[in-house]
Amino acid sequence: FMPGLRHLMHQLSMYSRTFVLILLHLRETWSCTVIAVGREASSTGRPMVTHTDDGGIPPTDVRFVRVPRKRWTENSMRPLHVYTTNYPRVVNADRAPDYAPVDGQVETLPIAFIPQVPETFAYWDMDYGVQNEHGLSMGESTCAARTAGWPALPGSNGHCHAGIEDLSKLAMERCATARCAVELMGRIAVEQGFYGADSGDPADPDFEDSSEALVVADSEDVWIFNVMTGPNNASAIWAAQRVDPGHVAAVANMFTIRLIDLHDSDNFMYSPHLTRLAEEMGWWTPTDDEPGFFSWSRVYGYPFVEDGGLFNSGRRLWRVYSLLNPIVGLTLDPEKGD
Repeated sequence: FMPGLRHLMHQLSMYSRTFVLILLHLRETWSCTVIAVGREASSTGRPMVTHTDDGGIPPTDVRFVRVPRKRWTENSMRPLHVYTTNYPRVVNADRAPDYAPVDGQVETLPIAFIPQVPETFAYWDMDYGVQNEHGLSMGESTCAARTAGWPALPGSNGHCHAGIEDLSKLAMERCATARCAVELMGRIAVEQGFYGADSGDPADPDFEDSSEALVVADSEDVWIFNVMTGPNNASAIWAAQRVDPGHVAAVANMFTIRLIDLHDSDNFMYSPHLTRLAEEMGWWTPTDDEPGFFSWSRVYGYPFVEDGGLFNSGRRLWRVYSLLNPIVGLTLDPEKGD
């Protein structure tokens, strides 16, 4: 019996070491993937949005919180917070009963305030806004960009006040359509300054995780929203593209908006002075694209091929599209996903 027990313990030890190695490997492959389906590509006749939220360690605060519809008194102010991935993501009794302090918790201190609207919509909330009472829905994926920004915390070098968490929640509170959500998030990001939750240390910026993408859908339309910090760790640069109703779109930790038609307001939206930083930094000149067009992801997406990030992202995109249409999948670049 004892020799058998020793053999069993040896096997368990091997399995434990293997499990630890797998966990260590997974540290390099945490990722969020979003798949969006246009209404004409959906069997329901309505758009759909999916989102895998791989928060890493410490574990993500997985609570699915119902934020109620609320009326606000005149001159109320809406706080902007820095959220954490672990529990509790935020402590704020005014937001929802489930966010009220418990067991000695203290309210999360705001880093800024913006004017509150008279009434806010009810919505389901996790790390990011999920869906509100009008059916406005979102999925999130952190992306790579050429800029990085940090929150304006006391004693820090940050100058920005709006992260993707608050941007998504503000859209849930104030918008019934995807177009409204994109316009609102873009405006607040420019006014308040956008920071990435994973931008690293200002002395050694993590450009691979410094920007964000949201897929935003209502009962009719789907939009892809990309946002990055503006110059000098302030303001924001953003762009959005409407997904064709008959198409399926995927986002996998990289900007997927390719060529923006600057004159097509039905299918594209973008921040003021979209190309200014790119021209100032020498990343783009007007002769690089056809007149009236701008290559968003090529110019503002961070070129991190040497780190394997593009392969990790592109291969996920390729797999989504190749499963949907294996014939078309044969024509796609498996490293870029298009």
